[in-house]
Amino acid sequence: IEQYGWITTGILEENHSYTIGFTDMFNHPEIAIHGLNGEVAHAFMRLIMEKLQAGQRFEAGVRYMEIAGNNYPVEFVEVNAWNL
Repeated sequence: IEQYGWITTGILEENHSYTIGFTDMFNHPEIAIHGLNGEVAHAFMRLIMEKLQAGQRFEAGVRYMEIAGNNYPVEFVEVNAWNL
């Protein structure tokens, strides 16, 4: 976090990853990903981070086609912290 301002961490054996630092750096909710291995999840979080740096914001319930390419729609869902 000191070097980049954010990290991806999680429970790698369960393919559960999440960010720490998006709230502080971008005033944006943290992101959690389920079902992707740690390396792929981190690469995906980096794509999201680059878009946040450029000023883009993501809203729950909206399908985004440009994050991972047109063949991979992404939709954000609001999650209660107790469910993480």
